[in-house]
Amino acid sequence: MAEYYYEFREVRALALGSAERQTTLTTDVPALLLMAEGDGSLQVGESFYNVHYGCLAMLAPGLRAQLRCPEGAGLSAYLLQFDVYRLIEHGRDHLLHRRSYEILPQTGLLANRSSPRLFELFRLLYEGRQSSNKALFSPTPQRLLLETIELCFGRNDVASPPEQESIRKAIRHIHDHYKNELNRGMLAELTGYHPHYFSRKFLKETGLSVTDYITTFRMKKAKEQLLTTDSSVKEIARYVGFSDALYFSRKFKSHTGLYPTEYRNQPRRIAAFQFLGTLLQLGLRPVGGESHMLRYSDQLRDEIKSIPEFEQWDLEKLRSLAPELIVAPGYLRRDLQQQLAEIAPVLTQSTEEASPLEILSALGKLLGRPQEAEQALERLHAVAALARERLAQWPGVEETVAVYEVAAGQVYLMGRYDRCSFAVYQMLGLRPPSGVDRHLRQNGVCILLAPDQLESYAADHMIVSLYEEEGMELTKRLLASNVWQSLPAVQRNQVYWAPIGQCWYNDGLSLERQIRMLEKMLLDRTWAE
Repeated sequence: MAEYYYEFREVRALALGSAERQTTLTTDVPALLLMAEGDGSLQVGESFYNVHYGCLAMLAPGLRAQLRCPEGAGLSAYLLQFDVYRLIEHGRDHLLHRRSYEILPQTGLLANRSSPRLFELFRLLYEGRQSSNKALFSPTPQRLLLETIELCFGRNDVASPPEQESIRKAIRHIHDHYKNELNRGMLAELTGYHPHYFSRKFLKETGLSVTDYITTFRMKKAKEQLLTTDSSVKEIARYVGFSDALYFSRKFKSHTGLYPTEYRNQPRRIAAFQFLGTLLQLGLRPVGGESHMLRYSDQLRDEIKSIPEFEQWDLEKLRSLAPELIVAPGYLRRDLQQQLAEIAPVLTQSTEEASPLEILSALGKLLGRPQEAEQALERLHAVAALARERLAQWPGVEETVAVYEVAAGQVYLMGRYDRCSFAVYQMLGLRPPSGVDRHLRQNGVCILLAPDQLESYAADHMIVSLYEEEGMELTKRLLASNVWQSLPAVQRNQVYWAPIGQCWYNDGLSLERQIRMLEKMLLDRTWAE
């Protein structure tokens, strides 16, 4: 059985000429660009390609590409969009696929010439999508797509023109060795061209002189270091290839209009993929927030009403917000982090190795708000101390408490930093069962509990969030089962259903309000089953 499944999405015809000499290409799924007529240039991030009739290019999802044609000329092309899924589970009566792009080639030029059959396939796909009588369109788009994929990704003649490949080699060398000495002569020797000829070719391919390209790239890396580390200006200067920190500072000001320290300390337009509660507690209001984060941040509902929303895949929407810094969790896909870095420097923070308090302190330091972070930490400890004092009167204070999630008929034990866990165990000091305590100390990550494990991991008081999605029938079946109904917490009416929107995120201001919610839940038996 095939491990990968390709799904046809859409095909478009593009035309450029005197009325419109360039267009921006964006797609939320992988795409193939086939040049059908004329010649021009394709820019993807920092890479430039001269394209002509027959050129075939791969575009990764989320990237923004610019297709241009020369003045007085014209070009046409097809843009084919598709998706790829990998088979991850094969049962007797079901198949489970998950979106996966690992099999695809990297973004860039795949071929400089294409077979007549490939043109025919693109034409048939396009004409079939435009046809008003779908019954006349044969074979199916899916079958045509599969043949297209085989032709595009199964071929060996994918070499680029020697001159273009030489410039790309020089660019790769700059990106890999920007910390070291770089100059035109060195790069010309690397590519085998005379320095003057190399300079002309480099300018034609990139739009920048060799020196300007090197400086621009080094300044980009310097900005990333200034905004995402606490390294000194002297250390950053050495990091990006300058031996003289004073000269680096002057060069940086010439490039950005600000000295490095000024650039680091100026107010930031921040786009957030996570850590919204921390940013708000530091007095930083993001210019945009990732949709999932906003949707599951009920604790901050009043504060986030007017924050613009963007989907994780919609990088054009994110770009339109003009962020100067993107704050994201460390688990974000590496390829997505690289795409985000084309928009603004990306500050990542691990959520598995650092507690919410450690994250608050670290982000406060990196974002130039150390005093605000210290004040927020003092406030969080004070709120937790008051809650512990009140919970000392709670009848269940000597009994065990643990945090779980139920989703699609499965029960998960939350890890030490997940959902409400940090608030329950660390901030409120409530005691988990011995099996849970052992797991939190040895591993600490969220785990799926098999039915025969539930009893050994069950607490006297179970705080449970319910992830509502397709498959609620499975959850209803679980909750009605003997395994669930026989749990002591269920029988004693000591299961507390915590709204998942108030549990999902537990950093900064969200953590403070989560502590208050849990205190009220336990004392008032709010949301108890």
